[in-house]
Amino acid sequence: MTWIAVFFAQVVTENAGTVSPETPLWQTRIEYLKTENVIELRAVETFLWAPDPTMDFGLSLPIIHRDVEVGAGIEDTIEGIGDASLQWKYSLYKTDDVMKSTRFSLLLGTKFPTGRWRQDAIPRKLQLGTGSFDLTGGLLFTHIDDRHRFAAEIIGRHNLEADDFQLQPSLRVGLAYWYRISPARIETAGEETEIRGVIEVTSVFYGESELNGGGLNDEGNITWLSPGVQIYPATWILFELSVQIPVVQTVDDALGDRKFSFLVSVKFLF
Repeated sequence: MTWIAVFFAQVVTENAGTVSPETPLWQTRIEYLKTENVIELRAVETFLWAPDPTMDFGLSLPIIHRDVEVGAGIEDTIEGIGDASLQWKYSLYKTDDVMKSTRFSLLLGTKFPTGRWRQDAIPRKLQLGTGSFDLTGGLLFTHIDDRHRFAAEIIGRHNLEADDFQLQPSLRVGLAYWYRISPARIETAGEETEIRGVIEVTSVFYGESELNGGGLNDEGNITWLSPGVQIYPATWILFELSVQIPVVQTVDDALGDRKFSFLVSVKFLF
């Protein structure tokens, strides 16, 4: 049994495990989002590397295609590179046993203003980038017991001001449960295709964005329910599919009501 496979189990919620120094990870993730005012297709390329077993570093770069319609006949298509991000994960505590493990980790990160934005009628919140850096930090938890896995995250984000605009701060809380549907028992990793079911709840609490010193009244909460499935045909590759369904939303902003989103990803360990 290899724990490399196990620690990349949930789809949306951050996991507390780190990649192995011997096996960096490359992920290609395709995300689709449908809201009242936006249809977005996003490809996110992520590379994860660990200098030692206690930590890893992740670099992500999104490529975005966004169709925007914001009242009064204002329509546009925006596409290009979004804001890149860099994160650092550090293992605070871990205990491993036969088919069991518990881990707590610290997550810190920053976003870089690589996505362009323009002075036009499209709201800044809908542009490819915000023009600013932002900072993230949080705590992660993972517990595995054979076929069962539980995970939790709490991650805060603070955005810096740029050109008289400051995107809202946020606090994300996520819970995930993962169950290995098949095989019932793993003797040797990679001999049989693993199929896993995942159910996740993600709740994001937003503060208020500011433009030219005035609030935009876009604070509130969005809570998503995300059922998903994973297929792990070998020790070096993992496929994921997840659908996000909004169950609570009190945010009134430029995106409009969230309808649904889904994501498909493939992860390569090499």
